Amino acid sequence: MGWLTASGLLGLKNWVWLLLALFLALGTFAVITISDNAIEDTIETSKRAGAAEAVSAGQESTLDQIGDATHAGNEIRNDRGDRKYRQCLRDSAPGYESSCERYKPLGAVPGRPSAPD
Repeated sequence: MGWLTASGLLGLKNWVWLLLALFLALGTFAVITISDNAIEDTIETSKRAGAAEAVSAGQESTLDQIGDATHAGNEIRNDRGDRKYRQCLRDSAPGYESSCERYKPLGAVPGRPSAPD
């Protein structure tokens, strides 16, 4: 124990040097721990942001597909052409021609070019 009370470098007691080394080690440990936690938090945040971006892109793609499907469905439901009407009249049983009225062309729509049948 006499060594702790003896004078060391620069006239300071050895226990003072040990105390300074301990504080330096604790400070270094704290800095390394804090920076490591910050790096891990940054990586985790980046992963979550990437996942959110992928989900957003997937949802946008789904909405585009739904819009395209709706448009295609509307075209099928609104298929009123002279060709479709004539085909229905040819295929219908005698006396059931009235069921083809749903395909009867409505006439020209103002501002819209007529589609070829």
